[in-house]
Amino acid sequence: MEYKLNDGLDLKALAATFKKVGRVRVKEALDGKSADNLSQTIEKMAIWISTFMQGDTERRISGQDTRSMTNRRQREMLEKIYIQARDGFQYLRYECPTDVIPDAKDPKALADADSFFKSDGFRDVLRRIAGAKDGELENVHARWLQREQFMTDSALATNLPDCKLWFSLDVTRNWRAPWGGNLNFINKDDEIEEVWSPVFNSLSLYAGDSRHSISYVAPFHNAFCLSICGRLS
Repeated sequence: MEYKLNDGLDLKALAATFKKVGRVRVKEALDGKSADNLSQTIEKMAIWISTFMQGDTERRISGQDTRSMTNRRQREMLEKIYIQARDGFQYLRYECPTDVIPDAKDPKALADADSFFKSDGFRDVLRRIAGAKDGELENVHARWLQREQFMTDSALATNLPDCKLWFSLDVTRNWRAPWGGNLNFINKDDEIEEVWSPVFNSLSLYAGDSRHSISYVAPFHNAFCLSICGRLS
């Protein structure tokens, strides 16, 4: 299907907000049909990769490899992830690049979305809002955040990529802030300055040097927070 942005977006106003505070949230970013189809597509994906940091290197482990581990080995791996998170940069989440065939039963499940999020049109909209004269879309992927997953303070990272703009399009319905998975913006005094909770069809845009984290998803909650993420570099 053809994915489209909402025709009613006021790009001039969005650019003004971004210029003033370095971030802006775009409500109802896609047209209704596009948002519904994207959500349904991601929910049906069968291949997800567990992603986290090991020192300064990103580790990616397939679901098949994770299931082949003993329970003890999985607990040991999780404890190592938590140890790094206590004092350094760490995250834990599931990802799948949008150009990977996610389900053999539907080999084009994300093909149309991949084309849209890597298109010149989408890129140019992000450039306009960010006030950037150039920059290309990179690391576009579907993200699946579940209980006990998180991202610590980005300021602790030593090897974040050069980035003009981060983007995240939430496609989860009826998510509640107390469940976690919230995008936190942190100021120079180490205080959380603003919190954005996942809202269906909301596009979060924030400057590449924005200090941010993602709050821990509550262990009692068994739903998933779905999104399409990437960067303009």
